[in-house]
Amino acid sequence: MKSKITPILESIDNIANVMYQSTSNLMHWLRPRVLDDLGLQKALTGPTFEQFLNNANIMYIPKIEGDLSFLNGDITIAVYRIAQESINNTVKHSRAEHCWLSLKVDDSHTTLTIKDDGIGFDVQIINEIKNNFGLQGIEDRVIALGGNNRLTTDSNGTCHIITFKN
Repeated sequence: MKSKITPILESIDNIANVMYQSTSNLMHWLRPRVLDDLGLQKALTGPTFEQFLNNANIMYIPKIEGDLSFLNGDITIAVYRIAQESINNTVKHSRAEHCWLSLKVDDSHTTLTIKDDGIGFDVQIINEIKNNFGLQGIEDRVIALGGNNRLTTDSNGTCHIITFKN
């Protein structure tokens, strides 16, 4: 009797572990753990982004201004995820030497600016690429929160400015 139950229990245990890991991954995707562990300011200015950029020989220059307590949870997550995607794009595509991140928060607005001194890109070509999930994901987050998304790029680099109402 025991030998018939053991494989079933092992199977149930394996399924439970997979479900736990899937749930944990989904929760991390919805709200990055680093925001709970460090808060937005340290998540943006701390070692994670700096090391990622430094590994690509890009100097990271973050600047935070204002009281981040004005930010609601949705904007906090959006700012972090947008910064994450923009910095990833800088590393993958820009050939930049520097990446600047600025977050300014006041009573009425939150402005995230991410700028690099890389080679830029042709926005028209990027817009025509069907699997451009990164920039489209940024646009979707901004629209969902009623924000403004402005992207400029030329041979001297790229500048991404996102503004949300607080």
